[in-house]
Amino acid sequence: MTLKKFEENNYEKVPPVTNSEMRKAINELASGKSPGADEIPIEILKDVGDEMITTITAATITAVCNAIWDKGVWPNRWKQSIYVLLPKKGDPRICSNNQTIALISHASKILLKIIQWRLESYKEKGKVYRRSRLHERAGYQRSNRKPKVDNGTI
Repeated sequence: MTLKKFEENNYEKVPPVTNSEMRKAINELASGKSPGADEIPIEILKDVGDEMITTITAATITAVCNAIWDKGVWPNRWKQSIYVLLPKKGDPRICSNNQTIALISHASKILLKIIQWRLESYKEKGKVYRRSRLHERAGYQRSNRKPKVDNGTI
């Protein structure tokens, strides 16, 4: 396999984020999760019972995400995280008995999910996976592989 030489102006034009991608990403985020620093719960962005409001909300977030995509600058507010310490069993004064989680903006999660989908699609189309990593693809299980036959044994 030969790699193409990277040239600064030699890149694929990435299409803008679509309203359907946005709606799908919003609906895939789990409800009932704590919001990030912006304090906007996901339920506000999800279907609130009024189709027109939901459509306007998705279109607005789509426009914001496309501006971020075009400029290549992630908003500072979307970079902020709230770190929460969750105690496990045992003495909470011992570090190993605690788990830290980071709460990030739901709007940030939405764009990250769309980027993840696009990267996965790009990897599939471009056959970017190494043979040893094929099992990591979505929907691919190790059991789907053909057994390797070596000297008549499996």
